[in-house]
Amino acid sequence: MVWNIFVLDKIYAAGVPEFVSCDINLVSIHPPSTNPTSEPSPFRTQLPRYVAPFNLFSLVVHLAQLQYNTMNAVKLVERGSGSLEDVAHDMHLTLDLLPDNLRYSAANVEALPASQRSLFINMHLLLLLNQCNLNRLEGPARSLDLALAISSIARDNSDILANSRTTITLAFALFEASRIMLHAGIDVKSNMDVITGAKWADPDVVNIFLRDLRADRHFGGLL
Repeated sequence: MVWNIFVLDKIYAAGVPEFVSCDINLVSIHPPSTNPTSEPSPFRTQLPRYVAPFNLFSLVVHLAQLQYNTMNAVKLVERGSGSLEDVAHDMHLTLDLLPDNLRYSAANVEALPASQRSLFINMHLLLLLNQCNLNRLEGPARSLDLALAISSIARDNSDILANSRTTITLAFALFEASRIMLHAGIDVKSNMDVITGAKWADPDVVNIFLRDLRADRHFGGLL
C-alpha cells in the first residue's frame, strides 16, 4: 500500500516539490523485492534503493521517482539553473539494467499472469513518457519516435487497458504523445479512442486533457 501511494504521489506531483506528500526520505522500507541489499546505488539522483535485478513492481516504483526527478530537473533548467546530466544518466542506466523479461514485447505481455499485464503495459508507457520529458527542452520533434511507440503500445493493448484501473499513467502518456504527434501532423484519433475506452478513466480528467490539447497554442485548431 505504501508503494502504491508513493507511485501516485510522484506522478501527480509533476516535478514540483511543494506537491509531494510522500517524500522518498520518509520511506524507510525496501522497494518490492525478494532480495534486499545494501549495495551502493549505481544511480546519481535520489531513487528508491536499487536491488538487482529489477522486478515488475520495483521497476514501477523506480520509474515513478525517476519521472518526478526528471520533471523537477527540467523545470530547474527552464528557470536557468540545474542540469539534466544526472537524470539522463539514470534514465539510460535504467534502460540498460532492464532484464529481458521486462523489456516490451507482445511475447512478454503474453507470458505474464493476466493480473499483471496492465501494470506491465502502463510501466512501459511511463518509461517512454519519462524519455519524452527528458527531451522536452529540445522540442517535440526530438521525441516523435517515443510518441509513436506510446501510441502503438496503447493501441495494440487497448483490450487490456480498457479494463485497467491504472489510468493516470495511461492518460499522461497518451496525451503527451498526442501533443508530439499533432505537431508532426499525425492523426491521434487512436490515442483518444484508447483513453476514452478505458472503463475506469475519470471523465473529468479526460476532459481536462482534451481541453488543454485544444487550447495549446502549438496545436490550436487541429482537434
